[in-house]
Amino acid sequence: MPHICFILLIILGPSLVAQDHYSSSIPDIHEFVYVDFQPTPTNLQDVMKSIGYPPKAYKEGIEGYVHCRILVDLQGRYMAHKITKASHPLLSNAVESNLDKLQFLPAMRDNLPICYWVNIPINFHKKDYPSYEFKRHPKSLKKNQPLFPRHKKVHTFLEEGRLYFAEKHYLKARRAIRSAIFLSPKGKNATAKEKLFLSDTWAFLGMIELQNTLWNFAIEAYSEAIAIRRDIHLENDTTLIYLHLKRAQALLQSQQLLRAMDDVNWVLQADIDPYLSIQAFRTRAYVFYEMRDYESALSDIEIARQASPSLEHYYCKARIFYKMKAYDSATQTLQEGEELGIHPGQNWKALKDLIQKPVASH
Repeated sequence: MPHICFILLIILGPSLVAQDHYSSSIPDIHEFVYVDFQPTPTNLQDVMKSIGYPPKAYKEGIEGYVHCRILVDLQGRYMAHKITKASHPLLSNAVESNLDKLQFLPAMRDNLPICYWVNIPINFHKKDYPSYEFKRHPKSLKKNQPLFPRHKKVHTFLEEGRLYFAEKHYLKARRAIRSAIFLSPKGKNATAKEKLFLSDTWAFLGMIELQNTLWNFAIEAYSEAIAIRRDIHLENDTTLIYLHLKRAQALLQSQQLLRAMDDVNWVLQADIDPYLSIQAFRTRAYVFYEMRDYESALSDIEIARQASPSLEHYYCKARIFYKMKAYDSATQTLQEGEELGIHPGQNWKALKDLIQKPVASH
């Protein structure tokens, strides 16, 4: 039971190491906020094409990076940004003028969206632009338009479901969303936009089923969403990757560990940006943890920690060391996490006390 409880805490209980920070509250740019899933950019490749390679930088052989922190709202929209590090002004200027075009799947905490500052690294290497002709892309990116299926009742049920979900009436939300799915256009009679709408509705149902702890129904919902998006054959479909990660979460909860591992490995083999990769390595670490393969879990969480030295990664790493009975390493890991200067929560202290008891007994 304690073993299962840890996974429930680590996946569904983000109060592990963070302050309470929900709803539409806007966090300070330097504040640590724990989330189950960070915002995921859905059009990063399009924005990269819009940025292009600054002609002067290309001609002068200037390569490097631009590190940005972007504030994403509850709907996954850009709110603000700050350039935290850049190797050259020519590169940062090109990036800054396009950041407001980014669109995201919002950060999720307790299966609810939350405002969040996310790190986005953008790299410039000439080898990635072998035939670059210094052409800018004058056409601005259009925001994704809302999808409006032909059946108005679908939207009525969808709005009811969202309202019930926000009020935590999850069973009522479940019935409303299932009604929306039943009435949605399907198959050959549906347009591509209507199919995407249906896929997103199935994904929303998956979130509700997770909240209801109906793991197998959540797996079914995410599987339907995945199948629809695969049938459309979208290029660089970041949402599809996100759905595989969410299904892996449900599979993990239902102890279908081999299937969960298949989903995460598929994600890691896909052409994904570094920030989705972090989430995938972290999720696979949880699967290894449940398999009691602590060495592999430690390896994956360390990859995630090196790429993003966040407090939750230190917590997870310390917890794995504790299961391996490497108490000194667990204590050192917590100390390194505290050096980030972010105030940890009660569960951090509880783990620290838990580690110190066997150390004292020695």
